[in-house]
Amino acid sequence: MERREMVGTVQDQRNQQNHDVQPQIVSNGPPKHSYCMDVWLFIIFHMLLFLFVYLLPR
Repeated sequence: MERREMVGTVQDQRNQQNHDVQPQIVSNGPPKHSYCMDVWLFIIFHMLLFLFVYLLPR
């Protein structure tokens, strides 16, 4: 076998393997989670934690 034939068969095998793999679907839609709500929950949690620690008896 010549080198060109060998390279051709390797490329053919790679092409067959690539066809066997299912393409992944990538969507760049809006996030399904509200980051604004995360910010408010973070702030409320830390305010409550601060008040709890501040009001602990000494």
